[in-house]
Amino acid sequence: MPNASLLPAVAIPPRARNAGQRQPGVRIASANRDEEVFADPDRFDVGRTPNEHLAFLYGEHYCLGAHLARLELRVIFSELIERLPDMRLNGGVEWTQSTQVPGIKHMPVKFTPRASETRQAAI
Repeated sequence: MPNASLLPAVAIPPRARNAGQRQPGVRIASANRDEEVFADPDRFDVGRTPNEHLAFLYGEHYCLGAHLARLELRVIFSELIERLPDMRLNGGVEWTQSTQVPGIKHMPVKFTPRASETRQAAI
């Protein structure tokens, strides 16, 4: 991830916030790690509820492709878990150097290859 020590600390006074409203103009990557909103914010937890993250924004800025992206992710992870049940990290994760939306650039994994269903049928 980008080096957080390069970013200045900024505090939004409570009187500048409206109770119960999300604050626009925050860095999305930091907003999804707000310790006032999420217990253990730096832990990846797909089962977190409620999960009021800002990845797809909200209101008139809500991402039109959010439903498709969620469906694609569900299909990808379902297939990966089914086909590569022993997949695990095999080295360090390298993050993109983006100040807008950080992501994984390189993540080596290790798994046990299995014969394809086509090859199994031929044997």
